[in-house]
Amino acid sequence: MSTATFTKLPELTQVNPPIPGPHALPVSSQKRPWKRNSFRGQSAYPVFDTGHVTTADLMPPAKWAAQVARGAVECLSGARPPAQMVRWLVPEIYRALNLRVQILHHNQALAKTVSPSRIISSKVSPTKFSEDGIPTVLEACVIVFDGVRPRAVAMQVSLRRGRWVATALEIG
Repeated sequence: MSTATFTKLPELTQVNPPIPGPHALPVSSQKRPWKRNSFRGQSAYPVFDTGHVTTADLMPPAKWAAQVARGAVECLSGARPPAQMVRWLVPEIYRALNLRVQILHHNQALAKTVSPSRIISSKVSPTKFSEDGIPTVLEACVIVFDGVRPRAVAMQVSLRRGRWVATALEIG
């Protein structure tokens, strides 16, 4: 009969260890616990493809941006799994958001009880247009109340294959 030995993993010395690279995550401390839910991500390549759509085919951008912002804030608070956001985000942003949620889960910084978040305001402004006059790149700012405090969500939204996707996302 053989016996197995198990070694205990070392404890983390920081609340959130810094991750090097262009998608570095903010480091939080015990003095500033609200920083645990901060997030920033940006796509390395521009996304632009109208996909032969008209404005009638697209969801209103302000409503779409509000839904994505609310979903991202709910992911960071633990109320929603990040897999639900994969359709709305480019792969780089999804990976960064998923990594952030995993770090929060590992550090047990996700809320025990989660109250539903609600949209306070949503503003969208187009920055680029196609030859047909359809907006292809938008910038959106959404204020979301996550049950604890209001959070500002800024994002860049691009038209890709006939639907909106977030190519940059920052949550404060």
